[in-house]
Amino acid sequence: MSPLRGERRLSDVRALLDGEPLLRRLERSGRLPADEAVTIARQIAVTVGAAHARGVVHLGLTPDNVFLARDRVTGREHALVIDATDDIADGDRDPAYRSPEQCRGSGEVDRRADVYALGCVLYHMLVGRPPFVAEHPEHVSAMHVGEPPAPPSAVLPQLDPSLDGPVLRCLAKSPAERPVDMDHVAAALDRASHATGPRTTQEICIAAARASTRRAWTPLRAGLAAAVMIAVLVMVAAFALP
Repeated sequence: MSPLRGERRLSDVRALLDGEPLLRRLERSGRLPADEAVTIARQIAVTVGAAHARGVVHLGLTPDNVFLARDRVTGREHALVIDATDDIADGDRDPAYRSPEQCRGSGEVDRRADVYALGCVLYHMLVGRPPFVAEHPEHVSAMHVGEPPAPPSAVLPQLDPSLDGPVLRCLAKSPAERPVDMDHVAAALDRASHATGPRTTQEICIAAARASTRRAWTPLRAGLAAAVMIAVLVMVAAFALP
């Protein structure tokens, strides 16, 4: 497949449409509501999937080249994928959204690298940061290659854990373990979309307790972890009292 470049570049549409880059919205808001993040990710999957069907891959998907275009009549938004980085060498691109195979600089790179990048973008929208953050770009690249990402709901307990699966499958280190194409990504997001509503205080407390217990669960800390779980469950029971 050929990369999305040259005459296919759509960066000039920014001057013709109402809206803003996704990155600008994330800089302003920190993170997006889960239902909005899933909707945007699904639109990206459909758009990039259509390019894949024509033999075109992006290989540089980031929040800065997703444009949230607003319909001037209905006010509805739709995510457009643009390529504004034709003049940037691959090694100089932001490593926060690059696949492990791109970070290694070896092996075959295909449309599954775009699947990984979409997983990074969705992760950022859900929790307010990419899956891997470090001071130096080379450290970020090393984390993409060798470190498993934390589930989004472990970072932000109010997220429904059912969103973890679609995100983490996109972020699999091996391309063979990722969804085979963007159609499969869009279908997984459709299935998860029912779980993107707000959670109750009790659900958030229980999720926080579970995340705390996972982090603290060693033989030496087992007693403390159990105490944390008991304390939170007592608090949950208090919330449930009339």
